[in-house]
Amino acid sequence: KEKRIRNVVFFGISDEEKSYFELEEVILKIITEKILVECDKTEVQHVRLIGKKGDKPRPIILGLNLRKKGTSLYVKEDYPPKVLRARKNLQEQLKTEIEGGGGLY
Repeated sequence: KEKRIRNVVFFGISDEEKSYFELEEVILKIITEKILVECDKTEVQHVRLIGKKGDKPRPIILGLNLRKKGTSLYVKEDYPPKVLRARKNLQEQLKTEIEGGGGLY
């Protein structure tokens, strides 16, 4: 869990035929230009793609040496697979309750 706290997951970034170094450059450019946070290669621990290659761009995990806060780009915490499954099940349960007329308290 301590290692994952420094991870940031990016969605919707094209990953076609990009090497590790190209992905790193793209992510650093987005952080600097879109989020307006200075970040250089010394702050990056690792960059990797999640999941299998398909029609949609895969999420990209950026591991930082430092933890960044106060940004507004669409990023999520890097939860372990067990937590992701539990969250997905809860979301489906919530959707079913709402569609069935269940009230929220």
